Amino acid sequence: MNFTRPLNGTFQDPIVQTLLKNSNLTTIQFESLLISLLGEELAGKRLSGLEKTRLRREKVNLTRGSFNRTVAQARSNVVASVYTILLLGYVGLFDTPELIPFLEIASRIKTYVEQRRTPPQAVTEEELRVTRIIAEELQRGIAELVRGTGRRDL
Repeated sequence: MNFTRPLNGTFQDPIVQTLLKNSNLTTIQFESLLISLLGEELAGKRLSGLEKTRLRREKVNLTRGSFNRTVAQARSNVVASVYTILLLGYVGLFDTPELIPFLEIASRIKTYVEQRRTPPQAVTEEELRVTRIIAEELQRGIAELVRGTGRRDL
Protein backbone atom coordinates (compact mmCIF):
# COMPACT_ATOMS: atom_id res chain seq x y z
CA MET A 1 0.00 0.00 0.00
CA ASN A 2 1.20 3.48 -0.82
CA PHE A 3 1.03 5.48 2.44
CA THR A 4 1.83 8.82 0.84
CA ARG A 5 -1.50 8.88 -1.03
CA PRO A 6 -3.65 9.50 2.09
CA LEU A 7 -1.10 12.05 3.33
CA ASN A 8 -1.02 13.83 -0.02
CA GLY A 9 -4.82 13.90 -0.05
CA THR A 10 -4.83 15.45 3.40
CA PHE A 11 -2.40 18.17 2.38
CA GLN A 12 -4.33 18.93 -0.82
CA ASP A 13 -7.55 19.57 1.12
CA PRO A 14 -8.20 23.35 1.02
CA ILE A 15 -9.57 23.37 4.58
CA VAL A 16 -6.48 21.57 5.89
CA GLN A 17 -4.32 24.05 3.97
CA THR A 18 -6.15 27.02 5.51
CA LEU A 19 -6.10 25.64 9.04
CA LEU A 20 -2.46 24.54 8.82
CA LYS A 21 -1.31 27.84 7.33
CA ASN A 22 -2.87 29.68 10.25
CA SER A 23 -1.89 27.22 12.97
CA ASN A 24 1.27 27.22 15.02
CA LEU A 25 2.39 23.91 13.52
CA THR A 26 4.81 23.67 10.64
CA THR A 27 3.86 21.42 7.75
CA ILE A 28 6.56 18.93 8.77
CA GLN A 29 5.39 18.94 12.41
CA PHE A 30 1.80 18.33 11.31
CA GLU A 31 2.80 15.55 8.93
CA SER A 32 4.98 13.91 11.57
CA LEU A 33 2.20 14.13 14.14
CA LEU A 34 -0.25 12.54 11.69
CA ILE A 35 2.20 9.72 10.98
CA SER A 36 2.87 9.25 14.68
CA LEU A 37 -0.83 9.04 15.51
CA LEU A 38 -2.22 7.37 12.37
CA GLY A 39 0.74 5.56 10.77
CA GLU A 40 -0.09 2.19 12.25
CA GLU A 41 -3.72 2.54 11.23
CA LEU A 42 -2.63 3.34 7.66
CA ALA A 43 -0.21 0.43 7.59
CA GLY A 44 -2.56 -1.98 9.29
CA LYS A 45 0.25 -3.18 11.54
CA ARG A 46 2.56 -2.06 14.33
CA LEU A 47 5.36 0.15 12.99
CA SER A 48 8.84 0.73 14.29
CA GLY A 49 10.12 4.28 14.71
CA LEU A 50 12.28 3.85 11.61
CA GLU A 51 9.29 2.68 9.56
CA LYS A 52 7.34 5.76 10.65
CA THR A 53 10.16 8.02 9.42
CA ARG A 54 9.84 6.41 6.01
CA LEU A 55 6.19 7.39 5.73
CA ARG A 56 7.06 11.06 5.33
CA ARG A 57 6.12 12.40 1.91
CA GLU A 58 9.57 13.84 1.23
CA LYS A 59 11.98 10.96 1.13
CA VAL A 60 15.01 12.28 2.95
CA ASN A 61 17.43 10.45 5.20
CA LEU A 62 15.56 11.20 8.38
CA THR A 63 16.75 9.74 11.64
CA ARG A 64 14.32 8.30 14.13
CA GLY A 65 15.55 10.85 16.68
CA SER A 66 14.88 13.76 14.34
CA PHE A 67 11.40 12.42 13.59
CA ASN A 68 10.68 12.00 17.31
CA ARG A 69 11.88 15.56 18.05
CA THR A 70 9.57 16.92 15.36
CA VAL A 71 6.64 14.97 16.82
CA ALA A 72 7.50 16.26 20.32
CA GLN A 73 7.59 19.85 19.01
CA ALA A 74 4.19 19.37 17.34
CA ARG A 75 2.66 17.95 20.52
CA SER A 76 4.12 20.81 22.54
CA ASN A 77 2.63 23.35 20.12
CA VAL A 78 -0.79 21.69 20.32
CA VAL A 79 -0.71 21.73 24.13
CA ALA A 80 0.41 25.38 24.11
CA SER A 81 -2.51 26.26 21.81
CA VAL A 82 -5.01 24.74 24.21
CA TYR A 83 -3.42 26.56 27.16
CA THR A 84 -3.54 29.83 25.20
CA ILE A 85 -7.29 29.51 24.60
CA LEU A 86 -7.85 28.60 28.27
CA LEU A 87 -5.70 31.54 29.41
CA LEU A 88 -7.61 34.01 27.28
CA GLY A 89 -10.90 32.67 28.60
CA TYR A 90 -9.68 32.73 32.20
CA VAL A 91 -8.65 36.39 32.10
CA GLY A 92 -11.97 37.31 30.51
CA LEU A 93 -10.96 37.93 26.92
CA PHE A 94 -13.30 35.14 25.87
CA ASP A 95 -16.53 35.09 27.82
CA THR A 96 -18.31 31.76 27.79
CA PRO A 97 -20.92 32.98 25.26
CA GLU A 98 -18.09 34.19 23.04
CA LEU A 99 -16.83 30.61 22.68
CA ILE A 100 -20.02 29.68 20.84
CA PRO A 101 -18.73 31.00 17.47
CA PHE A 102 -15.59 28.86 17.87
CA LEU A 103 -17.77 25.84 18.53
CA GLU A 104 -19.87 26.68 15.47
CA ILE A 105 -16.73 26.76 13.34
CA ALA A 106 -15.61 23.43 14.81
CA SER A 107 -19.03 21.98 14.02
CA ARG A 108 -18.78 23.11 10.39
CA ILE A 109 -15.36 21.51 10.11
CA LYS A 110 -16.72 18.27 11.62
CA THR A 111 -19.60 18.25 9.13
CA TYR A 112 -17.14 18.80 6.27
CA VAL A 113 -14.91 15.94 7.49
CA GLU A 114 -17.87 13.58 7.77
CA GLN A 115 -18.93 14.41 4.22
CA ARG A 116 -15.40 13.79 2.94
CA ARG A 117 -15.33 10.31 4.53
CA THR A 118 -17.93 9.06 2.09
CA PRO A 119 -16.69 6.42 -0.35
CA PRO A 120 -13.91 7.78 -2.56
CA GLN A 121 -15.05 9.17 -5.85
CA ALA A 122 -13.81 11.69 -8.33
CA VAL A 123 -13.99 15.15 -6.80
CA THR A 124 -15.85 17.52 -9.05
CA GLU A 125 -14.84 21.09 -9.76
CA GLU A 126 -18.00 22.22 -7.97
CA GLU A 127 -17.01 20.32 -4.80
CA LEU A 128 -13.56 21.90 -4.93
CA ARG A 129 -15.10 25.35 -5.38
CA VAL A 130 -17.45 24.84 -2.41
CA THR A 131 -14.58 23.53 -0.28
CA ARG A 132 -12.50 26.60 -1.09
CA ILE A 133 -15.41 28.86 -0.16
CA ILE A 134 -15.80 27.06 3.18
CA ALA A 135 -12.06 27.42 3.82
CA GLU A 136 -12.23 31.15 3.09
CA GLU A 137 -15.28 31.56 5.36
CA LEU A 138 -13.48 29.76 8.16
CA GLN A 139 -10.42 31.95 7.76
CA ARG A 140 -12.51 35.15 7.80
CA GLY A 141 -14.67 33.93 10.67
CA ILE A 142 -11.73 33.03 12.88
CA ALA A 143 -10.00 36.33 12.14
CA GLU A 144 -13.18 38.22 13.06
CA LEU A 145 -13.59 36.26 16.30
CA VAL A 146 -10.06 37.02 17.39
CA ARG A 147 -10.52 40.72 16.57
CA GLY A 148 -13.66 40.69 18.71
CA THR A 149 -16.07 41.18 15.85
CA GLY A 150 -17.33 37.57 15.89
CA ARG A 151 -20.12 36.75 13.50
CA ARG A 152 -22.94 34.49 14.53
CA ASP A 153 -23.80 33.46 10.97
CA LEU A 154 -20.84 31.24 10.08
